[in-house]
Amino acid sequence: IVDMDGRIIAILAGCPDDANWDQVQRNATALLEETKCCCRPPTKSFHHCRGAFTTLRCGFSHGGGQTHPQNLANSKTNMWLIQALNARMPIKRVVGFGSSIFESWAPQVHAYYVEKLGALQRHDRMLKRPFRNSVFPSTTYNLGPQTICYPHVDSANLPFGFCAIMALGSYDPKKGGHLVLWECSLVVEFPPGSTVLIPSSILTHSNTPVSKSETRYSMMQYAAGGLFCWVDHEFQKMTTFRKSRTAAQLAALDRHNSNCWSFRLSLFRCLPSVSTAS
Repeated sequence: IVDMDGRIIAILAGCPDDANWDQVQRNATALLEETKCCCRPPTKSFHHCRGAFTTLRCGFSHGGGQTHPQNLANSKTNMWLIQALNARMPIKRVVGFGSSIFESWAPQVHAYYVEKLGALQRHDRMLKRPFRNSVFPSTTYNLGPQTICYPHVDSANLPFGFCAIMALGSYDPKKGGHLVLWECSLVVEFPPGSTVLIPSSILTHSNTPVSKSETRYSMMQYAAGGLFCWVDHEFQKMTTFRKSRTAAQLAALDRHNSNCWSFRLSLFRCLPSVSTAS
């Protein structure tokens, strides 16, 4: 999906060309169902702006009251379950596909993630990505069993970054589970096992219900914008960083920041540069 200037703003990746992929997604679904039965989610994970379903999160982030980038906190039981889930091959394959699509269709944004998040992890060795085969620092499991997202934006995510969304479960994609992109006025079939990538902090998105006899789960891979700000401010709060600058340096910094939008737009790939044969 492109904007009026030909920039790719959403990637409907579907499924990889693998005859066994349906079995992979079925196995991944079974693992999420097993995890849902065993986990002890905090009360706040049942009631949130995205919908009425249980969530589990892992990886590292920055925002929401954190004073610096940190690994997302979980109880001992949930942490053990998440670690076991993340180690399973069906889950690794699903997240790896999302990250590889990101690199293929938005290579400059992907490279920005590699540069900034790599610098952050070298600075703080305690920060751990959920998966070695994915560039994303955070993952959320939406455990349904009938995950229906309300219209929302993920405002804490990097505005010009992409969020990889993977649909799992057992439902008829022609009748329900559609992805709705509100600003684009699009309703997209979203079959189990499929992946889409969108800038989730600027595109309002939701999904349509599935029937009561069906199940729908989803996985989200994303990056908080605060992580990149932390790196740009030399691994400290913005207020602390600005206090260490001279008046001339602050003026130059403000001029740079006022033009950041142009650089960030330039990272989006434009359709004429894309070739499916390359």
